[in-house]
Amino acid sequence: MKSVYLKKEDCCGCSACYNICPKHAIIMKPDEEGFLYPEITQLLCVDCGRCTAICPLICEGNYKEGSTPRFYVARHKSQEVLRQSTSGGAFTAISDAILRQNGVIY
Repeated sequence: MKSVYLKKEDCCGCSACYNICPKHAIIMKPDEEGFLYPEITQLLCVDCGRCTAICPLICEGNYKEGSTPRFYVARHKSQEVLRQSTSGGAFTAISDAILRQNGVIY
């Protein structure tokens, strides 16, 4: 196999292909901006296809399927928390709910 992906845009750099390769034929190399992309060593590759089967952008059921993307938005009700937060206070709201139920947060 020459490459896991056809275009750079078809790779998210997750390293799933690198981790599943039984012959360690894939290395993750940084591009000019420092993002990691898989590169296949042809001498080691046995064309087993595991790299493309595990790829979240290539395999069936990937996140690109479906016509409507899903988004979740959360915002804390407290104006004080909102003033101190850069993300809408979602973590504070969730952590407060967990702690009220005697949960633990790491």
